[in-house]
Amino acid sequence: MIPKKLVEAYLRFVLNYRWTVTIAVALLTAFFAFEMTKMRLHTDFFDFYPKYRTFADSFAECRADGKGLPGCIVKSIVKPGPDPYIQIYTDFRRMFGSANILSVIVETKSGDIYNPATLQKLDRITKEITLLKGVVPYQILSIAHPKVKSITAREGALQIRELFYPGVPQTQADADRVKFAVYSSKGVRGVFTSLDDTAAVVHAGFWEEALDFRSLNEKLQALKLAEDDANHTIFITGFPWLYTSVLQYTNQVLLVFLATIAALSFLLFVYFRTWTGVWVPIFSGVLSSIWGLGLAVVLGFNLDPLVLVIPVFLTARALSHSVQSMDRYHEEFYRLHDKHKAILVSYSALFPPAIASIVTDGIGLLVVAVAPIPLIQKVAIFASFWVVSIFISVVTLHPIILSFINPPPQTHELQSQQVPMLLNNAVLGLCLLAAFGGYASGLLENRMILLIALLGVVWWVWSVLTARIWHDRAVPASVGWLFLAAFSALGIGLRYAGFVNAGEGLVIAMPAIAWTFFYFSETIYPWVTNLTIQASEGWRRWLMVVLTVVIFLVCWPVSRQLKVGDMTPGAALLFPDHPYNVAFRKLNEKFLGASQLIVIADTKQPDGIKNAKTLGEIEEFADYMLGAPSASGSLTIIDIVKRLAQLYHDGDPKWGLIPDNPKEIGQLFYVFTSSASAGDLDRYMDPSGRYGTVLTLFRGYSHDIIKQSIAYGKRFSEGKDGAVEFKFAGGLFGILAAVNQAVENSYWTNLVLIWAIVYWCLYLTYGSHVASTILMIPVILSQIVAEALMVLTNIDLNVNSLPIAAAGAGVGVDYGIYHFSRMIDCYDEIGKLDEAVDYATATTGKAIIFTASTMVAGTIFWWFSSLKFQAEMGMLLALLMTFNTFGGLVLVPAYVKVIKPAFLLNRVPRARVEGDPVLAGGKVSH
Repeated sequence: MIPKKLVEAYLRFVLNYRWTVTIAVALLTAFFAFEMTKMRLHTDFFDFYPKYRTFADSFAECRADGKGLPGCIVKSIVKPGPDPYIQIYTDFRRMFGSANILSVIVETKSGDIYNPATLQKLDRITKEITLLKGVVPYQILSIAHPKVKSITAREGALQIRELFYPGVPQTQADADRVKFAVYSSKGVRGVFTSLDDTAAVVHAGFWEEALDFRSLNEKLQALKLAEDDANHTIFITGFPWLYTSVLQYTNQVLLVFLATIAALSFLLFVYFRTWTGVWVPIFSGVLSSIWGLGLAVVLGFNLDPLVLVIPVFLTARALSHSVQSMDRYHEEFYRLHDKHKAILVSYSALFPPAIASIVTDGIGLLVVAVAPIPLIQKVAIFASFWVVSIFISVVTLHPIILSFINPPPQTHELQSQQVPMLLNNAVLGLCLLAAFGGYASGLLENRMILLIALLGVVWWVWSVLTARIWHDRAVPASVGWLFLAAFSALGIGLRYAGFVNAGEGLVIAMPAIAWTFFYFSETIYPWVTNLTIQASEGWRRWLMVVLTVVIFLVCWPVSRQLKVGDMTPGAALLFPDHPYNVAFRKLNEKFLGASQLIVIADTKQPDGIKNAKTLGEIEEFADYMLGAPSASGSLTIIDIVKRLAQLYHDGDPKWGLIPDNPKEIGQLFYVFTSSASAGDLDRYMDPSGRYGTVLTLFRGYSHDIIKQSIAYGKRFSEGKDGAVEFKFAGGLFGILAAVNQAVENSYWTNLVLIWAIVYWCLYLTYGSHVASTILMIPVILSQIVAEALMVLTNIDLNVNSLPIAAAGAGVGVDYGIYHFSRMIDCYDEIGKLDEAVDYATATTGKAIIFTASTMVAGTIFWWFSSLKFQAEMGMLLALLMTFNTFGGLVLVPAYVKVIKPAFLLNRVPRARVEGDPVLAGGKVSH
């Protein structure tokens, strides 16, 4: 542990030079605040692509090559090499296009698409898409685009023309001609038109670095508004539109942030019953936020909207550290009645656990950066610095702030008539201000604006009435619970009746929840604390040990079923009824598939693709891939070659084969290229003729299907000495295979490293393996429970959820550290293990329970987000922190009493505390 003399010397330095320290911190904060104004809320697709191979992949390959263990470890860390799938994509994306495909579907409500109105609409949509910023010009495909050809023979000559030739259909006869062209062209029906002829689709690729989400949203929303009519519905889906849809909810972040600040401020006021108890922790949270976000800008990071849960979560962590320190300071001041002595004593005792908590949190978050995905690395770096900045905002500035202000009075007896009118007026004012702000900014619907204003008035009227009715008498608990039950029932009833949504239902119940908590928190906190003390008494401590084993045995098998990767694009981020997911289901329902696996066929020589053996092998591979799970169709250059060969022989079906004669193959290619437009073969082969593509369409979409389809394709070449090397894998499947594999390997690597580092930090703090093991039990158990909950609630482990799940693993030990450190202090004073443990729970338990409630308050408002991902992550973090609180507050005392660690029993008590009113038979007295 840190020597007490060093801690006291640091605190004296801070207090003696408090103005110098304050000015230095203010200057740094001003710098970071200025930088924070440049923060961009933006999604960069390249941030999702792994930069290099994971340690596990590189190590496994190295060992498979027969190299030694030490050399493989060094190589896997120092030079793991690029991810093979991302390398394939990077090498060939300029040649064959981007994997980020946007799809716009035109569906008719009655009749088929082969009528002038629908085909003209499809032509307008295709032309509008060609004008979008960032679109790949040669990757726009639809039956209205000239790149999609019809190959026919007429009067002894081959004709290669666009499907709309000679122009956009104006009559039904023109539309019938287009229908004939679609039906007679392989690779069109089912790919660009639906199998039931009621829908057509426009596919367009977008360069990752050139995407402008705001422009894309404006243009496509306008396009949909213009083209939707009585007989046509426009659906939009695809990865560019997915993140465009996500970014439309960024305005909700402001509402969540304001609601969270209001909730935390209320909880702080209820806990401390002073305005100082509100602004000091809020100040700590805001200061850490400025430093964390400012550093992110300095390092050139943009803030992805999908990880905004983490900043709010980290702000709540800063508040929890602040509450722990202020609570201990108040305790010492009431005992010593000397402000400066109380600061030295309280912060000397809190310094080691605070440093241990901050270091374990910071390093635990930084370890997440071992994942080779830039988004995760950026989150890990700025989140780690954010946590470390708590050392400045809490450990350093708190003593200075407390040295300037007067501590609060010791007693806070609160009865109904003592409810501060200032608080009532403040709540009313905040509600009216929020309503007006929501109306002026357009962020809130009219119904929500009325609800917020009405509930502010309800709070004010109810508080004033109760103060006048009961006068000097305390409000009966039954009245509070009745008030709470009535408003909760009203909110739930209106929610299930369909009059309000879940968020509005919570707003209806919120005044009753706040009022009840405000009046009865002084009873609730001690009651919960007494329950936690009783849980480790007598036989119950053994029950806690058994409960730990049971939870582990139940949750472990479930947690092993945790799935990696999104089950469907958008499903992990957006709710099932979101227009994006509706459009994605429509694309899979009407067409051969929404997802693509592209395999590069390398013939190793220029014009190698124009060879009978090569073409035969590509055809064999394409047919083979149709046997992969969920495969629904394929597209290759073979389709064009065979169609040309057939028409070259008067359309005789028996000639629909790959010619054996190389000259005839060359002639077919010459006929096509001389008759078609430049670039019409770009999606099938490169200009040199060395590389070709085998594109397989899939309706199914999951990490298992991706892995199985790639593994299935790789088995084709096993044991063969073919003329073609098939390079895996491009397209959407290749990208997601790389991302999901990196997430899967990194997650388990992260957990092992985080737990190892947390254990090592605990050992450095307490110098005992037994103490470290006791504190690690709730951390590991909480993670297993969280994973089991992810399985049961169908939350997938993906590139967005990994940093949040791993962050929870790194910061959950804080409660145990504060509690255990308090046990050591109490044992030094009391000298009896059980009494010391109960005394520690009685004194620090209330603060731990409160900090857990702040963590829940810091995430609860995400539960009502319109983004499914943020709602799920808010729930996951809240549950993870709840389990960690249970472990640190209930399981740790039970294990300490059962194990009776020698390092604690061998300590020499300093003095006995007798007659302390806080401890009475192991329970909190009032």
